[in-house]
Amino acid sequence: MEPRKPYFFYFVTNGRTRSGAPIYNILKHTPGSTTPRAFTAEIRCSDLWHEAYSIKDGCSFVQYIDGPEYHISCLGCGREFAKRYLRQGTLVEIRDVPP
Repeated sequence: MEPRKPYFFYFVTNGRTRSGAPIYNILKHTPGSTTPRAFTAEIRCSDLWHEAYSIKDGCSFVQYIDGPEYHISCLGCGREFAKRYLRQGTLVEIRDVPP
């Protein structure tokens, strides 16, 4: 069996909060395996939890802000994701993660 290729997630800025902090969306770019066209989809908080931690948890928000220290936080439920873990994931490659 052929090893799975990594998904490509990357952040895009989508406006700002009232305090001026940037809001990020995470997009999942999936190359077409059966068709020549690739597609891109926004990742919900629950999808990110499932992809990163294999846990079915989280909410349906698709917007994230810089959290405390080295985390990003869901704008809806406030759950935090470690940027370091997301960068080092074997099936997930993060590009342009905010510092």
